[in-house]
Amino acid sequence: MTAAVAPADSDAQDGPPPTLRRDDLRPPTPTPPPTPAPKYDDLGRATAIITAARSAQMVSFLVVGMLLARKLDKGLYGTYQQVPFLAQAIPMAISVPVGKAITYFVPRSKSPDRMLRTMAAVLGAVGLAVGLAIALFPAVLHMFDPGDASLLANRVVIGAIVAMSFAQSVTDYVLIARGRRTLVAWVLLAQGVWNVLAIGGAAWLAPEADRLQWTLLALLASTSLPAVVTYWGLLSRSTERSDDAGPTARDVLHYSVPLVLAVGVNYLAAQMDKFLVPLLFPMDQFPDAKDHYYRAAMDVPIVSAIAFTALGLVAPQLARLHGVGDEPGMLALWRRSCRGIAVATLPFAGLFFAVAVEAFTFVWGDRYEPAVPVFRWYLVRIAIAVFLPQVLLENIGATTRSLVFSGVALVVAGAFTAVLVSLYGLHGAAAATVTASLAVNWAFGGWLARQRLGCRWRDLMDWGHLFRMVLTCSLAAWVALAVVPSHLGEGIPVASRAVSSVVHLWRGAVHGVVYLAAFVVLARVLRSVSREDMEMLRGLVTRRRPAA
Repeated sequence: MTAAVAPADSDAQDGPPPTLRRDDLRPPTPTPPPTPAPKYDDLGRATAIITAARSAQMVSFLVVGMLLARKLDKGLYGTYQQVPFLAQAIPMAISVPVGKAITYFVPRSKSPDRMLRTMAAVLGAVGLAVGLAIALFPAVLHMFDPGDASLLANRVVIGAIVAMSFAQSVTDYVLIARGRRTLVAWVLLAQGVWNVLAIGGAAWLAPEADRLQWTLLALLASTSLPAVVTYWGLLSRSTERSDDAGPTARDVLHYSVPLVLAVGVNYLAAQMDKFLVPLLFPMDQFPDAKDHYYRAAMDVPIVSAIAFTALGLVAPQLARLHGVGDEPGMLALWRRSCRGIAVATLPFAGLFFAVAVEAFTFVWGDRYEPAVPVFRWYLVRIAIAVFLPQVLLENIGATTRSLVFSGVALVVAGAFTAVLVSLYGLHGAAAATVTASLAVNWAFGGWLARQRLGCRWRDLMDWGHLFRMVLTCSLAAWVALAVVPSHLGEGIPVASRAVSSVVHLWRGAVHGVVYLAAFVVLARVLRSVSREDMEMLRGLVTRRRPAA
């Protein structure tokens, strides 16, 4: 009888067979494909939608301002203008770090619910504490203008507005991180409609003695709408469940604490003029100073909306690309975004510089013509928004460098302000803030970003294109101001405010037409706007993808 012979290729081994575990019987979990980065034209269309809504919201504030400028006397209108500024400035050191943390961590986490609930608690607790401090202790508002009695008399409503502003300040961050970009636009549109109907209605219909109080109450309701949406976005649960617990408290604190200092210091440096003007020129001694300065120290609605929205939408993608180690892709997206912002905003800066006198007096009235130089200085801030390296530093996690940047910005702004205010008064305050911001952002901020990323200057920005755009807009504005005489239309007899407004409108239209003609010619000569740039702008309007 022949013994069975094992086959030659047998894998038999000595010892007992391996024990199978329960986990070995489960089918392998499929690895989800990586989330593709959004294409630039997708971001561009989202930017266009939200920019349109934000522009409508800003136009509503403009309409309300036109009504209030005519219905409130100089002192009360100066008080009203300071309240939205304080509602934006006071929460800044907390709300912006919270928003940046949401932008930084949510794209990196599958289940960020716990972190978002913590953020909601932080915003609610700090907002309530600050609002109560303003309402209960007059000394808090006394620090911002010791000569404004109306500010102190309305401190309860102002405290409530500031408390709600903590949550309102992060509405965009929360909804964009949650992927609800369209809802951002709807919230902005709803707020704009409310501003016109409620705040404008209060300005027009309320009794003169109570007009300021009613407009502030309407402003409180306007602030509460996005605040409620913010808390809904923070507290709602993610549809995707995951074993990932999200970022730890230590991770969030390590990222956010330097930002709390950085944002507070940087905002103080960027808005130092608005803090100092009421202190250096108190209302009881200079009744027109705060009214004129706060009215002129403003950003053009559509232009600022484009830059703010574009940076807000691109920030999560910068964080995501940096998180996966794709620094070349991150820098390419950043550089392309900066170029797009320049093409979409700088021509408007030149146009409004050319028509500043006519546009300002047409919208606000002849009494604000002395404030036009302040408005022109603030138009330079549009060029600053084209390249903001601090945004890049924050979204790659370099918050310590961001803090260093903010400290230098504060020192430079303080030095510029001390010199220029003593020489030129209100105009010097605007010049100091703008020139200091420009120098620190483009020189020191760019150097910090380049050192952190180990890249070249040209990797951060297309500097040649930026120079050509600035030169084109500047020369076009100079041509418009040189060709059109400043006394055009002065021979027309002005019998009423309406006739005066028509004269300003006509003169401004002539300046604008000459500027646009000069810009088109200079842009072709200097090659400031390429065919690719035009395709990008056309795609934003028609929702058509740019040519590859």
